[in-house]
Amino acid sequence: MNRIIEKIKNTVEKYELIEKGDNLVVGFSGGPDSTCLLHSLYTLKDFFGINKIAAVHINHMYRGEDAFRDEKFSEDFCRERGILFFAYRFDVEKLAAELKVSSEDAGRKVRYESFREVAEKLGGAKIAVAHNRQDQAETLLMRMVRGTGTEGLCGIEYRRDEDIIRPLLDCDRNEIEEYCREEALEPRTDLTNLEPIYTRNVVRLKLIPYINEEMNCDIVNSLASLSQIAKEDKDFISGFVNDALKNFKQENGRGKMPADVLRNLHPAVRKRVIVKCFGEMGLKNDIGSVHLEKAEELFASGKTTANIEFPHGYVMKFRYENIFFEKAQFTGSVDYEAELSIIDSEPLLSWYKKLNPDRRDKAFQIFDYDKVIAVSEPVLRTRQAGDVISPKGFKGTKKLKEYFIDRKIDRDLRDSLPLLCAGSAVLWIYGYEINEKFLPDDNTRRILAAKINVEMN
Repeated sequence: MNRIIEKIKNTVEKYELIEKGDNLVVGFSGGPDSTCLLHSLYTLKDFFGINKIAAVHINHMYRGEDAFRDEKFSEDFCRERGILFFAYRFDVEKLAAELKVSSEDAGRKVRYESFREVAEKLGGAKIAVAHNRQDQAETLLMRMVRGTGTEGLCGIEYRRDEDIIRPLLDCDRNEIEEYCREEALEPRTDLTNLEPIYTRNVVRLKLIPYINEEMNCDIVNSLASLSQIAKEDKDFISGFVNDALKNFKQENGRGKMPADVLRNLHPAVRKRVIVKCFGEMGLKNDIGSVHLEKAEELFASGKTTANIEFPHGYVMKFRYENIFFEKAQFTGSVDYEAELSIIDSEPLLSWYKKLNPDRRDKAFQIFDYDKVIAVSEPVLRTRQAGDVISPKGFKGTKKLKEYFIDRKIDRDLRDSLPLLCAGSAVLWIYGYEINEKFLPDDNTRRILAAKINVEMN
């Protein structure tokens, strides 16, 4: 049996990349790697029980007539074999300028958007791309040069985001080219891949050959082994990471983790947990060692309140017992309104006193109206300088600012919490506290019934 076919079968079965009945979308540039991938999967269609295979070709529009010849080759290749074919054309250079990203990033964006669009047309599909062992080695070398942790040493994954698979990842490029020759596939050659004009091309054409020659080694095999060891270490550490993540919650547009959970983790685990927490909030790329080291410095300092800025407008906030993960523009703002009623009703007071506190409506409170009105008309507002409160069980009054500090209420919420007040006396901090001095007693004649409706933004 052909070496490539055997390797693909082993890789797919070992990592469970394809299941019986799957539809596959194959990225097909017309070059040797993707031609080998498409042809081999087409050959193994019945073996794996694949339902449909669709090839997707992206014309990036920056190689002139050669790009259109690649598109024509790809279309003819699929038509001859009865493979579904979809072609897309994008002016990637123009798009890169508009998005202010590199042409490589813009090309990657349109490729995967197109792959997923075709996957939807098929009623769901896995996306097969043609990364191989050389691609793995190039990726690891680039990450090392730029600076990476052990996570980065895992390199390219066999499966990503559940729907992207890489069946050729155990195959060498020379094996791929040999397969194309044996099967007389005559793939296209992108001449820009032979020019050191991109970082990856420099690594492929200059750095790897130099290392092999000067060090008398096979760096591709060495890096493949390193990647495998890093993956095994990652799998071991992931168990601790997943246990910690059970404590991660999302509330009102922000992620929350108890500070003690993070503080008691080994730094190697803690850093991964932080990355995962931000991933849950939408920050999936560009977290660097500089951000994680700042977090480590804060944990070592013992500070309970501080902010650390992360990429793309995200922030990690240390707030007493909790650590929050959120977009920097989150303010904890609140829209609210109050329904106030003055009721001359002994039955209401008797009913409320008898009601178990756990069954009371947290948005509803009653006060002695005559005590309130003796100070001022009740109003619903946010905090002001000079506000005071007499919490239940506390003798005397306390400044509202001191109460917030003692209760360790997130300072980002303090300015937006709704307060029912009579002058500078705070009757009710919504969700937290009521003022004992204004509660009904045996001499109460009129009740102020208050209901606050709140919507967190």
